[in-house]
Amino acid sequence: MTSRRVLTILAALFLGLFSILPSYAQTETDPFITVTGIVRDADIRLPYVNVSILDSTLGTVTNEDGYFSLKIPVTDDNFTIEVSHVGYYATRKTVSPSQAQGLVFTLKP
Repeated sequence: MTSRRVLTILAALFLGLFSILPSYAQTETDPFITVTGIVRDADIRLPYVNVSILDSTLGTVTNEDGYFSLKIPVTDDNFTIEVSHVGYYATRKTVSPSQAQGLVFTLKP
């Protein structure tokens, strides 16, 4: 075999390997679910409200419009979300992973 042919074969194997890797990575399932929702009181959406997953270190804060989004590890079990803000009573809601999007929390002063 000539050295040119060996290099051609090695290049083809190298390129073939790297063309397979991206397709493998795209078929992996996402190990997280995204919890989304809004926090409001009786009149307005509340900015900068603490949103946390009980019994974990996971949490976030609502944006200026009262919306939040939080990625948590995939689970089959229900989990409890607590929202709290200065001047309001904290509230909790237990949800299943299938109910984790579009949540609405209403805080009372």
